[in-house]
Amino acid sequence: MLQMLIIDADEARAERLRAALSRDFSLVIVPTLRQGEILLQEAGFDAVLLCGGTPEEVGGLLDRGMQVLTLSVKGDLPPSVYAVPAEVPAELAAVARHVAVTKALLSGLTREKAVLRKKLEDMALQNRAKAVLCRTLGFTEERAHKYLEQQAMTMRITKTEAARRVLATYEN
Repeated sequence: MLQMLIIDADEARAERLRAALSRDFSLVIVPTLRQGEILLQEAGFDAVLLCGGTPEEVGGLLDRGMQVLTLSVKGDLPPSVYAVPAEVPAELAAVARHVAVTKALLSGLTREKAVLRKKLEDMALQNRAKAVLCRTLGFTEERAHKYLEQQAMTMRITKTEAARRVLATYEN
């Protein structure tokens, strides 16, 4: 279940929020931004709903990488903040779910991007090593590729590590 932190000093509104969101979220409700900040340090939340506050307070939450929804915040808000009316609308749960799911998707894409970047770097390193083998030892590209594979299997290392060793040996 998605986790949401609600920061709201208005107890009646907090109870309406609990009624509207508790089916879709595991909720923690605190009355002050300071209490919310302490909880953010201790636990991972999928979204934060800040009721009231200032654009600076919203910015502080954004700096922590949180997805923020706001109720009744006065002033200009960053474009990544979802502002909803002060009354608790029926579609708030859907908006909150959308924000939390979007955060999860972005997090997954960020991890996938890092994995793909690493694979690309490994491939570039292996290609550099194959080029060095072709240039210095007269190998064909196919032979250089097989040489890296054989070295990796013989030494029980990755092809990337075999490529690093080839570069350390033959590259000036």
